[in-house]
Amino acid sequence: MWVSRTNQWPIEANRRRWSRIPIRCWLWLTYLNPSGSDRVVRGRALNVSSSGALVQALQPIRIGSRVRIVRGDGLLVGTMYVRHCSRRGLGSKIGLEFATPFAERF
Repeated sequence: MWVSRTNQWPIEANRRRWSRIPIRCWLWLTYLNPSGSDRVVRGRALNVSSSGALVQALQPIRIGSRVRIVRGDGLLVGTMYVRHCSRRGLGSKIGLEFATPFAERF
């Protein structure tokens, strides 16, 4: 949805269901690569919401992949699915959605 203001370019309205919270912490992402073997990459969380997170990593991860997320201190965050992945500079920004919505976990 586009919102127009007088004498300004249109801006896109926020259509997100949940607010994003900026966060900076290191994560380990484990997933199956296309050949079927486990792959572990290090990433950095950029923001989180009740439904998912945005992570930055050096390697891209295929959309639809199931990813197990472990915090840098070893605490299991949960299982998520890749919803989008785009190259940004030397790395990739990966949009993840919780397999079980956060609100249903507690």
